[in-house]
Amino acid sequence: MIDVVFDTNVFISAFLFRGKPRYALDLAIEGKIKLFISDDILLEISNVLEKQTFALSKYKVKLILTEIESLCALVYPDQKIINQCRDRDDHIILECALKGNVKYIVTGDNDLLSLKTFQTVKIVNPSDFLDIMKRANG
Repeated sequence: MIDVVFDTNVFISAFLFRGKPRYALDLAIEGKIKLFISDDILLEISNVLEKQTFALSKYKVKLILTEIESLCALVYPDQKIINQCRDRDDHIILECALKGNVKYIVTGDNDLLSLKTFQTVKIVNPSDFLDIMKRANG
């Protein structure tokens, strides 16, 4: 099983828009990948869904968060990352990836994608991740 962190935008796209992010999430549902998440990422998902563009009800957000939590291993990053990303908000994704000792970060965020790797973690978009998984599973 491959250990992975999804960026906030992948979770949101998977739940609201489906497509390739949903196919990637389905891999976790099927037990083919192990997802890691932190409280900071959960909070960011909640904030985006409730307060920003989507303005979902607290009830709908809670349903989504509950499903995400059921699919992920919760980690508590103990190492702060600074000055790695153009967008400081992306550091929580890197911190979670390090704590989970994951192989991939899956994101649609160009700030993270531009890094390509962070230490030993490969940073890929959902399409590339699905291709990697298809090749790995024959």
